[in-house]
Amino acid sequence: MQYKLSFSKTALKNLLKISTNKRKEKLEQLKLNPYKENNNIKKLIGHDGYRLRIGDYRIIYRINKGKLEILVINVDVRGEVYK
Repeated sequence: MQYKLSFSKTALKNLLKISTNKRKEKLEQLKLNPYKENNNIKKLIGHDGYRLRIGDYRIIYRINKGKLEILVINVDVRGEVYK
C-alpha cells in the first residue's frame, strides 16, 4: 500500500532547499512505510505526528490512515522546525 503525500505551503517551499536526489529517495521511502521507526523516522513525543530526518533537515508529518495520506506540516533545519 502506498500513501499519498500532501504538503502545507510552508513545507513545500522549504522542501525545495533539500537536494533533489535525497528528497526524492526519502519521500518515496516515506510513501511506502511512514511508520517505520529507525534513525531517520521517529514518533514525536507529546504530539500526534512523526519526523523524518534528511541530513540537517527535519520533515514533520501526520498520517491519515483512513485516506492513506501523509500530511507534511513543516520542513526546516533542526533548530527551527520544532518552534
